[in-house]
Amino acid sequence: MSLGALLVVFAIGGCIGNKPYNPAATQPATEVDLATTQPSTYWHEPAVASVASLRFQNVWDASLETARIYGYSLDRGDYREGLITTKPLISKYLIELWKRDTGSVGQVMENTVATTRRTVRLEIDHLEDGTYRVTPKVLVERQSILERRVTSAIEYHSIFAGPASLQSRTSVASDIPDEVIPIRYFTPLYRDKPLEKKMAKTIHDLLKKQGQEALLRQS
Repeated sequence: MSLGALLVVFAIGGCIGNKPYNPAATQPATEVDLATTQPSTYWHEPAVASVASLRFQNVWDASLETARIYGYSLDRGDYREGLITTKPLISKYLIELWKRDTGSVGQVMENTVATTRRTVRLEIDHLEDGTYRVTPKVLVERQSILERRVTSAIEYHSIFAGPASLQSRTSVASDIPDEVIPIRYFTPLYRDKPLEKKMAKTIHDLLKKQGQEALLRQS
């Protein structure tokens, strides 16, 4: 080995030895921030689009109509609080060209390879200038199904029995003996911001058709 190559080897070894290991490399793959598993974390994220107009009733009606246009069914309409929420809707697959419930083509691909659903929340606020502002928010969640434990030959017969036959206490190992884990559950991922912008634009256009002045803001 030449003197130059030998010096390079020692230099590399010294650089590695003087730096601590990255703590992330020692963490388990399931280590996550518990706050990110709660839908409220994503609902409180800043809005990317909003529409403001003078009449509350027109804003309310346009918001309800927009949710319907994009295929969502009403779950709650709190007129006093200015809050509209929809029922969760399984998001469109690649072959479902007629659906409009997803913001981008890339997200449609995600929906195709893993079952996801979306829930719409339309918040209406009364601003100091006397206008009413509606803010669309769309939460994306992915479905998870507990894995089946197969530790003996007799359990092979139940592999294709379907998730309904699973018992949550025996499907996966748990550190808590009495913990009951749902067989199917949805984990929040992010907000569909492209769809939020589209819904805000639709609300703006509906208000314009009604002859109402409307101000669209997008970030």
